[in-house]
Amino acid sequence: MGFEAYITDEKWNPLPEYKVEIFGEEKMAMCYIASNRFCIKVKSTTALNKDVEWSYRVHVDGANVGTRLCGLGDYANFDAVTVSRDTSKPLVFGHLDMTDDDNQVGGVENRLDKLGTVQVSFFRFSCSGQLGVVEDSSRSVKAQVIHERSKKAGCHQVVLGDLISHAPRTFVKGTFIDLDSSPQFTFLFHYRSLDVLQAQEIAPRPEVVPPPQEETNADDQSNPPKEPPQGKRPADEGAEPARKKQRVKREDPDMFAQREEVANMKKQLEELQSKIREAEENLGDSDDGIKREASPISVPSFRRGKPIVIDLTID
Repeated sequence: MGFEAYITDEKWNPLPEYKVEIFGEEKMAMCYIASNRFCIKVKSTTALNKDVEWSYRVHVDGANVGTRLCGLGDYANFDAVTVSRDTSKPLVFGHLDMTDDDNQVGGVENRLDKLGTVQVSFFRFSCSGQLGVVEDSSRSVKAQVIHERSKKAGCHQVVLGDLISHAPRTFVKGTFIDLDSSPQFTFLFHYRSLDVLQAQEIAPRPEVVPPPQEETNADDQSNPPKEPPQGKRPADEGAEPARKKQRVKREDPDMFAQREEVANMKKQLEELQSKIREAEENLGDSDDGIKREASPISVPSFRRGKPIVIDLTID
């Protein structure tokens, strides 16, 4: 049997299919897709006998949303449910609401195992004429609220869009050759958000490509390395006192010794000046022919490397 069925993205390209499995005895193919937009494209490549055609039936989340004829070799689109001959409602993927209130749980509880699935089954059909009354298939699709205990967190559901008008369509009646429970082939799509599929390790995660590193040529002077900023950084604030202490430790030891020598000499000078004043007071105004220096005695300024000489000789 030759059948094709896939769900497209917004550019009408087939969505990537993950974890594809084919069950020969059950005449079924199963896979996972990331919920994007809802449009099923189907095609049959197997010719049938005269007056027998291929039809396909679509179930979303376990609800029958319509059966249509499938022309041989041509793709047929299914993206909306019939309301009347000239109106329909598009099918879209929507969020699944959860609740812990038993009174708010919708009727989807009896088909939880079908939630998050799109099923396309092919049947042989014998047409007998045009259909007079068209059934409103949109009544089978309702936004549902399920209980948190169902453990369906992260799932989506198929919901209805706004009513749209179009040219009147032709509907036919006839007889299905195959039983509902025995289709010729079935495609089963499990849909989830891409994040959920990746978290469940069904869809691969995107590879993280590191940014290219710039190669530096040692001989290339066009981009010299940047000098560190000259301003004081917070990390340097604590280092300044340490540098000052190091400068004190590096002071010339000879200079330190000379300073101590000058301090001792000044002390000796003060002691001598005190003795001189005391001697002058004892001598009074006597004119004994001794020439004395005027008090206080003048001390020449100190210059590094030269000794200080105090002249107290008598003329």
